[in-house]
Amino acid sequence: MRGVLSSHAANGTLAILDGSSFDAPSTRTAAQLLSDWGDRPVLVVTTEDEETLSKSFRNLEKVLVTGPEELEVALHLLLALEPTH
Repeated sequence: MRGVLSSHAANGTLAILDGSSFDAPSTRTAAQLLSDWGDRPVLVVTTEDEETLSKSFRNLEKVLVTGPEELEVALHLLLALEPTH
């Protein structure tokens, strides 16, 4: 898993978001944050304390919200959604 995350970091396809910036759930704000990422699938990893962040992203198309305990499975699902070139 470390290799996959390192690869994404090197390719500019990994971002870290401070969940405390969401005072209330806002799908609109979440969509604006992702607008520059294009149409590729996005994985958002949140903790139990970041419910506001989870609610903000969970209804967006091609976004998978998961907890750290399910990260490996989520990465496999995300790769399956990615179009092949």
